[in-house]
Amino acid sequence: MSTKIYFIALLLILPFIFTCSDNIVSECEVCTDEQQTGTFTSFSDIQQNIFNNSCVSCHSGSSPSGGLDLSEGAAYDNLVNVASTGSNLQRVVPFNSSASYLFKVLDGTDAPLMPPGARLSQARIDSVKSWINRGAAND
Repeated sequence: MSTKIYFIALLLILPFIFTCSDNIVSECEVCTDEQQTGTFTSFSDIQQNIFNNSCVSCHSGSSPSGGLDLSEGAAYDNLVNVASTGSNLQRVVPFNSSASYLFKVLDGTDAPLMPPGARLSQARIDSVKSWINRGAAND
């Protein structure tokens, strides 16, 4: 009799196990950093792969566009907790991408799209967003 009860219980539980496991999504508990951020997880990765390739042509030198120098060694200090010249927002507010002007210009929401005429891939935008939301560490 107890074997039949275990078998029936197993038949009742199995559908829940197989249908729920793929539908549970949590902000940081299920996804790895790479899945969560798209491509780049550290500021140095973002500097090398995004800023150096897509931004420094305008945002470097003696008169960087918007007064923002994104060259290596200067970018972090010119971004985090620094007032933007194009908005009343700060350029990067650690842990808060929605209040960060950098994210808004990369995403094109409530700000001019950067880089002009050539939107970054969503994975790159998501990388910057995730870096900001994780605290904008200088890593």
